[in-house]
Amino acid sequence: ATGAGGVALSESSPPKRPRHGAEDARRGAALCALLDDGGGRRKQAGAVAKLVDHLCRKMEEVERTPGAVQAAKAPLAATLAPAKAALKERQLLLRRRVASQHGLPLPTTAAGAPATGVDAEADAAAVALLVEADGEASRLDEAMLYATTPHMFAAGAEAAAFGRLRGAVKRPLYGCDCYAYALVASGFGPHLVCEADLGVYDYAALVPVLLGAGGVMTGWRGEPLTMRNHGETRGRVLAACNEALHAAALAQLSPPEGSSAGCVIKPHLQRLTPYLPPLDGRSANQHLLLDFNERTVPPPPHVTSAITAHVASGTTQQYPQYGDINERIAAYAGVPPSQCMFTNGSDQGIDLIVRCCCPGGTEAIVPAPTFAMYEQAAGAEDLVIKRPWFTREAGFPTAEVLAAVSPATSLIVLSNPNNPTGTAIPTADMVTIAEAAPHAAVLVDECYYEFMPPGSSMAAEVGRLRNLFVTRTFSKTWGLPSLRIGYILSAEENINALCCVRGPYDINQLAVVALRAALDDPQYVSDFVAEHNNKARPALEDFLAEAGVAFWPSAANYVFCYFPDPTATEKALRAEGILVRPKKDASGTLGLRVSIGTLAQTERLIATLRRFL
Repeated sequence: ATGAGGVALSESSPPKRPRHGAEDARRGAALCALLDDGGGRRKQAGAVAKLVDHLCRKMEEVERTPGAVQAAKAPLAATLAPAKAALKERQLLLRRRVASQHGLPLPTTAAGAPATGVDAEADAAAVALLVEADGEASRLDEAMLYATTPHMFAAGAEAAAFGRLRGAVKRPLYGCDCYAYALVASGFGPHLVCEADLGVYDYAALVPVLLGAGGVMTGWRGEPLTMRNHGETRGRVLAACNEALHAAALAQLSPPEGSSAGCVIKPHLQRLTPYLPPLDGRSANQHLLLDFNERTVPPPPHVTSAITAHVASGTTQQYPQYGDINERIAAYAGVPPSQCMFTNGSDQGIDLIVRCCCPGGTEAIVPAPTFAMYEQAAGAEDLVIKRPWFTREAGFPTAEVLAAVSPATSLIVLSNPNNPTGTAIPTADMVTIAEAAPHAAVLVDECYYEFMPPGSSMAAEVGRLRNLFVTRTFSKTWGLPSLRIGYILSAEENINALCCVRGPYDINQLAVVALRAALDDPQYVSDFVAEHNNKARPALEDFLAEAGVAFWPSAANYVFCYFPDPTATEKALRAEGILVRPKKDASGTLGLRVSIGTLAQTERLIATLRRFL
């Protein structure tokens, strides 16, 4: 119940001892290493304890509830129907062994039969499946693998690696959850677990359990699982009941011998996985789109008619001509044109800054949780990522960011306001950070700038702070995300260098045509922002407070909130044609990021929520 250093795992219901009975010190030391990780994270012990207890409850649920395992493995039931008599005898022995190991009540009936009303044959088939896997396999062709559903593995190298492992085992099963790790640790059920997106605080709880049981749990390259290197593993986890099986599985996940010898792609890029936002199936004609922080109504006719007029002009065969668009953007931003450059959305701006400023092997400070593209761009340049954490109580971790700055720091990302939490960063704190790290690029992402109060922007500082880069977009309030246009504000010498890397035709002509029309008459942007800030967002926040739903204070067009059952809430909203985005916070707690549109759309959302909250 208490690890090395006196870290309490649980005060009320300590986890059951695993079958292998490894010493407490080993498990405690592993837990402390995860909690400390060089950053004093022992204060998170309470969160870990909660997850360990959750793991034990899941474990007991599977072991005590007739048919629970079968429900997870129903597709295999038809192929697992041995003789009833042998199954009943084996079932009794198995349940008695599991109950004895984990301090559960022993079966009271003579044959260990399931309770009245439960399908005895289905339950017996489930037990047979576990009996088949009982014992420690040492070879892959003897092993049962529990895995994330196949579509969770990114296309390309990741999917191919999992395919090799899947083909090597005796039987793969899908639909991984915490209880699968419990079964591996107890020597009861699967021998391997392979996941593509395990949360950092989930494995902070699970690793000590697996290690304490004599098992092994690492990333796909065998790297230790710690909070600090979560950005390297990206939640790609491999757990095994013993070292021999783990080594054999790692070999399958590694590229085949000689496969990388002729590969011209940089080795660190071969390990990356693509950022794949869940865009499929979304339709503005069928759904109320509150999942991507977009403007929820189309831009006005003077913008769309400019696009159709250009398409009808017979000039789409020409390369784009930009004219005075950079001057127009600079005037809107309030800086000289020499301190401004337009980009293919703000994503290209982020990528350009990282490529131009950050040597491989240096460090990037990226406060989390946040927008995935920051770490994607950093990973493409082989940076080491350090993650101070936003919290709902303290907001932006200014002190932690300053403490993380070192001579190796080449990038500091300040998402203002932050996505997905909506947290605003005080301007004075951003100036302090930029001045404290003059050797590092300080990227301030003002993607939601228009929703912020006056004085929130760092644009006025770009002429003074030579390491400062501000990125913005015309996607959110202006309603042009599908056309991809944004901009960077920075010192003149920085802009000149970035323009040498950006291509001459990277921004398409339709984006420029639409933006020029929008800038000619931008009142529609001001009207949308005013309705959002003064009516829609307050209405949603008032409802959440009234309903007792916790949420983060937000300075953007979305609110990150904690419904009692976020999965069920998201599913219910989707059934009503309203899409929202599930996200996890720093503690691994699942919430919903809910974008905010017009007042009428917000009232529809609130009315829908009232029906099932």
